[in-house]
Amino acid sequence: MVRITGWVEKNQEIWKKQNLQTAAYIHIRRLLQNILDLKPLELKISLLGSRDHGSFLFQIKSRPNSPYVFPDVITPWNIFPSGRKDSPCYRGRQGRCLKELVSVLDLLEIQAPGNSLVVDWSSDSAVSVKSNNIRGDTIQIRGHSSCWKASAVAHTSGFLSGIQPPIDTPIYLNDLRITERKREATHKLKLETLIFDESGNSRRVFNDTDVYTMKVLEWEDSSIFEMGIPIETISSGCHIDVQQRVLVDSKKGVSLPEYRRNLLAMVLERQIEEMEK
Repeated sequence: MVRITGWVEKNQEIWKKQNLQTAAYIHIRRLLQNILDLKPLELKISLLGSRDHGSFLFQIKSRPNSPYVFPDVITPWNIFPSGRKDSPCYRGRQGRCLKELVSVLDLLEIQAPGNSLVVDWSSDSAVSVKSNNIRGDTIQIRGHSSCWKASAVAHTSGFLSGIQPPIDTPIYLNDLRITERKREATHKLKLETLIFDESGNSRRVFNDTDVYTMKVLEWEDSSIFEMGIPIETISSGCHIDVQQRVLVDSKKGVSLPEYRRNLLAMVLERQIEEMEK
């Protein structure tokens, strides 16, 4: 069964205009967060930009005995697991923010063994799901947008090249493997984070977590990372990688100011303690 909410279908142009105010790399970051929650065996990302459009392709190789399964009722934004018992260590927000990505694309196609989901705003049906004869262990997610030009794709490529891949998931960007960063220190901190209930409602909680510091390369700005994914640049002598969900402004895509202040102060305090030993 396929379903798309009538409001989005009828007001797609308004919805699109609103979400184009969000940079392309943030939409891709949100997609990446959900993909990494699938704990793939391998991830390959391809980006292409021109004067007329931008496109992406994610090839997700599943682990043995954990094939991707389409939900019983499919919408363009429930293609990733939701309704599961949540943890602050999931990067995605219960599949949230995917509808924003769908709205700014001209075409989205997801191919999994057995089924293909297509969202095509130029089609009368908009959303369709078809059975296919694909076998194997790879899911493909392909998107195309006439609103993303070469500069937006180049920025997105720069963002992706700076991620810290999970230890057990090699990630390739345009056929080149992204190098893992070396951790300089590990700090145990109690930080605010988000968890979701079964209905998708979020609440803030404090949780003990690891926070890694990593060296900033000469051509980089220091950044806050959320489980290996850069969230925003900061004024610091190191990268800071929080191993749970960061409190983020959903519109701007950066951490909340009070969260950022507390995090930087706590890391600095631990660094001073280390130097005094």
